[in-house]
Amino acid sequence: MQPTQSVDEIEFEFERYGDGQPLLLLHGGMAPTEYWNPVIAQFEEYGAVVPQRPGFGTRLDPPAETNADEVLDREVRYVRALADAVDGDPILVGHSYGALTAIEAATDTPVEAVIAYEPAVLPAEYRGDADLADRMASSYGTGSARKR
Repeated sequence: MQPTQSVDEIEFEFERYGDGQPLLLLHGGMAPTEYWNPVIAQFEEYGAVVPQRPGFGTRLDPPAETNADEVLDREVRYVRALADAVDGDPILVGHSYGALTAIEAATDTPVEAVIAYEPAVLPAEYRGDADLADRMASSYGTGSARKR
């Protein structure tokens, strides 16, 4: 795994498979990075990037945050740092908590697209500001993703 570090001193690691457009595969819950192994081969035209969530790797200490908002903020910062570390605007693919993180990170990160599979529920204070339903309906209606 390649180590990297965000501007907020959040350490995390990732593996990259292939050289195409970056496809950041964000796992949810307590799933290990191997969660994505069965599907990586299906994305051979992309540069699949599989990060280890901060605090979930073998050498990294678990994060100290216990507040759900603090955890989500930390997770978003690491996804933004990872998106900045790859060449080009990545596609974010997330499952469960990884999907929630992808959606929230995309609000301030240049990305090509977000694919959110079974996203976790947004905390109450994010729901009003996120305006996700209207943004998704707008993108769906025009047939294009919102780029930043």
